[in-house]
Amino acid sequence: MNLHQTLTDVRLAVVSALFVTLTTIPLLGDDFNFLIGEKVGQQEQAEADVKAALSETDDSGVVLLQVRLTVPPGANTYSQDPSFAKPTKITVTTPAGLTPLGEGFVPDHPPKVAFDANFDKDVEKFTGSVTFTRRFLLPQGVDVKSAKLEGVVSFLMCNDETCLPQKISFAARLGDALLPLVEKPAPAGAPSIIDLAGPSDLPAPSDIPAPTDMPAPPEDAPPPMVKDGVDVAEAYQLTPMRGEDADPISLTFWYTRVWESKASDASTVTLNIRMQLDEGWRTYALEPAGEDQIEVPTALTLGELSGLKAVGEWRSSPAPELHKTDVGTSSAHEHVVTWSHDFEVTDGEAIGLQGSIRYQLCKELCLRPLTIAFSLGKLQQSEDTARAVLLAALPDPDSDVPNL
Repeated sequence: MNLHQTLTDVRLAVVSALFVTLTTIPLLGDDFNFLIGEKVGQQEQAEADVKAALSETDDSGVVLLQVRLTVPPGANTYSQDPSFAKPTKITVTTPAGLTPLGEGFVPDHPPKVAFDANFDKDVEKFTGSVTFTRRFLLPQGVDVKSAKLEGVVSFLMCNDETCLPQKISFAARLGDALLPLVEKPAPAGAPSIIDLAGPSDLPAPSDIPAPTDMPAPPEDAPPPMVKDGVDVAEAYQLTPMRGEDADPISLTFWYTRVWESKASDASTVTLNIRMQLDEGWRTYALEPAGEDQIEVPTALTLGELSGLKAVGEWRSSPAPELHKTDVGTSSAHEHVVTWSHDFEVTDGEAIGLQGSIRYQLCKELCLRPLTIAFSLGKLQQSEDTARAVLLAALPDPDSDVPNL
């Protein structure tokens, strides 16, 4: 295909207790903040709520602590499963010398196991309200009637657009106030966009709808590009869309073909995918920094190939950098990154390829991962480039800004 062709994704009952409404504490990282209520595009994350209650038991010196976590409609949080990247954790910090009893905090109902597109796997999640309970033996000398337990709940709250790590402090003291009714947990089948099941694998390029509301390609396509004797296939650039909102990035796709020598027909092709990010935004490396990284790594998938044989692995330029925050360490790219993959040419007259890129973007909040299909050469699909813009010059590998 040449450039003149048309280019077209607990509840538990207790005798007496006092519930206290808590204050949300934003998580402030070194240079990457997760802040409640920050806007991303047209989206705004609603706040979660934590209440705590303390009651006496039949055992001397032992109290029962309830911690109820409520997330807004359309959102979910996750279980205490330690194998999950960001499990819900409840830490009691006061009073000193407190002895926890039992195996841990127990939820009033089991989590729902469902596919989560944010993590591309089945996970345990809660919607609505969930109440965790645990018994504690008070330190010697502390009177049950005057006991006060303080602590913090650390959890990840996600909806269809964002994932927001949070820490909310709580305090519970015995009192004479009547125990408020505890709201019932949301029904297991309650609507929640993030609970929608999805495929375990990335969607095939042909299944991904073309981006919308992008500038139409120019009527007069630029001529084929040649730079320093290297043949360059069609290079195109697009801005992915989420409904009516544009992602804060641009994606550029192109490949180059290089011959071993003038007298040889042997040649190699290098596929390049460049992401240009708006100021303050990050995307993530192909491999996570470690088990505590909650952001989703970039996934690059090759589909059908024509006249090509894949060689080696994907590489990135520049290399990702480690970013440490209160919620973990991530391996990320800022400003601009180019991913490349090499191929051996098996049929120079039939060169073509298809694939997809799945990425996540974060600033104050994290957007849900998005998958974009791409195609070049003989396998180029009109739906992949329907709203793309053709490049009149090869992107400069040493520049932060592609040449348009």
